[in-house]
Amino acid sequence: MKTVMTRIPDACRLLPTTMLLIATLLLLGCNDPASKPAIDLDEKYRTINTSPLRDTDAARRENTIGLEHMDKGELYQAELAFKRAIESDVKFGPAHNNLGKLYFLKRSFYLAAHEFDDAIKLMPNHAGPHNNLGLTLLEANKLDDAIESLRKATSLDPHTIDYQANLARAVVQRGDRSEEVITLLRAIAARDERVQWRAWASHQLGEMGLDAQ
Repeated sequence: MKTVMTRIPDACRLLPTTMLLIATLLLLGCNDPASKPAIDLDEKYRTINTSPLRDTDAARRENTIGLEHMDKGELYQAELAFKRAIESDVKFGPAHNNLGKLYFLKRSFYLAAHEFDDAIKLMPNHAGPHNNLGLTLLEANKLDDAIESLRKATSLDPHTIDYQANLARAVVQRGDRSEEVITLLRAIAARDERVQWRAWASHQLGEMGLDAQ
C-alpha cells in the first residue's frame, strides 16, 4: 500500500480524540492556522558533501535502511541513512523526498521544503514530492503556493484519494466554493477509506447545502 503524507481536516469536533496513523507521516493536530509557524528563511541548510562518482545501488540500500528506521520512529538513525544515500548519489530523488518527510515530521519546514524541491527537480513526474511540498507550504501559511503544488500532485496522480483530500482541505481553508471543491468533497465522502475524512467531507458539503451524492 502506498504511503502518502496527509493532513487532518480542521473540523475537529467530527474527529475522535485519538487519530490512527493512516500514512507513514500524518500532520498532527487541528491547530488554528494563525498559530502555525512560517518557514524560517534564516534557518541554515547544511549542504551534504557528495562524491562526484554516483553509486545508485548504495543510495538505494541506504534509503531502504532509512525507511526502516523511520517506520520505527528512529528519526536520528533515519536521517543519517538518508544523508548517506544522498552522499552516495546526490541525484537519487527518493532519498531527498524521504529526508524531506523526516524534516517535516520534525517541523523543520525550511529544510523539508528544500529537500522536496530537490526531489521534484529529480522526479518531476512523481506526484509524491509535489504533494509533500504542498503540505509543507500549507503548514507555513503559504496557502496559494500550497494549493498550486497540491493541484500538481492530483494532476499527476488523479486516482490517489489522499492527494485529492489534501487539495480539498487547502481549497476549503481558502474559502473556495467552486465546482472543483464540490467534486473533490464528493469523491472523498464516497471513496476515502478514512472515516474522519469522509465525515469531514460530508460536513463541508452539508455546510454548502449539498449532499454527498
